[in-house]
Amino acid sequence: MLQTAQRADVVVEGVTRILGGRRVLDDLSLTVPEHGRVGIVGRSGAGKSTLLSLVAGLDTPDAGTISVGLADCALMPQRDCLLPWRTALDNACLALENRGVPRGDARRTALPLFTRLGLAGAEELRPAKLSGGMRQRVAFARTLLADKRVLLLDEPFGALDAITRTELQDWLAGALRDEPRTVLLVTHDVEEALLLCDRVLVLADGRIKADFEVDVPRIRTDLGFVELRERALEAIA
Repeated sequence: MLQTAQRADVVVEGVTRILGGRRVLDDLSLTVPEHGRVGIVGRSGAGKSTLLSLVAGLDTPDAGTISVGLADCALMPQRDCLLPWRTALDNACLALENRGVPRGDARRTALPLFTRLGLAGAEELRPAKLSGGMRQRVAFARTLLADKRVLLLDEPFGALDAITRTELQDWLAGALRDEPRTVLLVTHDVEEALLLCDRVLVLADGRIKADFEVDVPRIRTDLGFVELRERALEAIA
């Protein structure tokens, strides 16, 4: 059952999802407060993407309820899904055009965001001419231009090489500081979750196995950060 929340919070209560006879999610509950950033980590098959699909309204739970303002919810999948025949700017503008904004007005609205996201000069390039990191930035620009208060991020950098991924993790952390949103992030990368989120949940056997508050500096070499990362990794093992 999917309900519409008055606020941009995400509330999952007692959700169960059975796929292929297996309880992928088992009586799972969690809350993401307004402007909160929650990361979900776990092994492959733990149910992370299933949970995100349910919150996005792309699937229906077998039991339990999910409350989220669907009109205020935007999903950024792992693949950038850029249209090859449109320029970078026009790909980002799709979010505005889908809301009925004329293309010319959409392009004028999107241009300042391209500068802020480090995409200045790439506006008229087709996706084939963009690096993987730039394509993900365009995808994030498109997500922001949808003007939703809840961002659902599904392995946003999972397809990138390690160096580019690290660079974009730092970039996204800054972008989220500048654009306060409610964020639910799904990732295999514990360090990524700790860098980007205020709270990190470990999902295993369809349930929340561990819950970590990120109360340390978000610096990879900080001793507290390293210790928290190791605790989270131990919970996944």
